[in-house]
Amino acid sequence: MLPSDSTENTGAGRGHDSYNISTFDFFDTYLPAYKAAFQQGNASGAMCSYNAENGHPSCANGWLLNEVLRKSWGKPDALITTDCGAVTDVMNNEPLKAGSKELASAWTINNGTDLEMGDEVWGDPQGLALAVKNGLVSEATIDASVRRTLLPLFWAGIFDEPATI
Repeated sequence: MLPSDSTENTGAGRGHDSYNISTFDFFDTYLPAYKAAFQQGNASGAMCSYNAENGHPSCANGWLLNEVLRKSWGKPDALITTDCGAVTDVMNNEPLKAGSKELASAWTINNGTDLEMGDEVWGDPQGLALAVKNGLVSEATIDASVRRTLLPLFWAGIFDEPATI
């Protein structure tokens, strides 16, 4: 899904604002520093936040997280974590207002978020597990997300055998 050609802010405050950003402005103004961080600096992940771009909350913006970051920039293993409370924002606030933990969980993980931080929407029985049970999220999506979440821990050596002296 491509962004619109407007640059109007349609929101009403932190966590509830949606900025309409043209494709040109995305690639000319907003994304070059992030692209450099991932491609030149070899960043392994990013945190999505409360705001929305073109009606899609950052943590449910599949175009930005999957199409641009993972596919176009060649970073399929990039880990995306939420800012604390961002999934609750998707559930309770405009522009999407999922209205349930199940839908907020599905919208965020299906659109590129891998790890929920500071919330318990995904972990609630009415959250991610229900979304999987009801067919809103595939096990393949869960597997890909878990893989991206664990990779940085393997890279850091967390699962290596302890050194012996």
